[in-house]
Amino acid sequence: MCMECHTMDEIHGDGRAYAQKEEVRDRPRCTDCHEPGRETKLTASVAHLKHSQTASCFACHSAGEYRQCYDCHLGGGSQAKPGFFLGTSPRNHKEITTLRVIPTVRESFKPAGIQQANFDALPNYWDSPIHNIRKRTERTRNCDTCHEDRKGFLTMETLLKNSSRTNLELIHKPKPIPVSK
Repeated sequence: MCMECHTMDEIHGDGRAYAQKEEVRDRPRCTDCHEPGRETKLTASVAHLKHSQTASCFACHSAGEYRQCYDCHLGGGSQAKPGFFLGTSPRNHKEITTLRVIPTVRESFKPAGIQQANFDALPNYWDSPIHNIRKRTERTRNCDTCHEDRKGFLTMETLLKNSSRTNLELIHKPKPIPVSK
């Protein structure tokens, strides 16, 4: 439930207006309750140690697809479709995380006579703390899901058509796990 991670003060606010959620100092973090290094399984301990600086908790512990919004600014009304994207965080290019699509494309506001001169300045995909966290997911059970199958990663084929060129910076292709001899 919400209150397992969020405090009453956080939900009701502290009286300040924030431009973005990252500005809130005391927002919940997975590590508030799940202290790194306290894992009971060696594989979990190794994975957390290896990926602590390169992947958000959501990248592995998100339970699967969630609602992505499409077509809002394309004249057809908003459509929610299930989807799951992993990629480079637009806020931290050293981190892999879950991404949510913002459905604005190059021609979105053309009918209204609005030119989007700086359209390529921002990506259409933004890091998102997905609220479907689970201890065990496909990615926590098998490293090959990411490193070999590359399942769920943003690709050229899955990019929103006619979207920002900045999206190309968010595509991440995990490296295979080296086989020890």
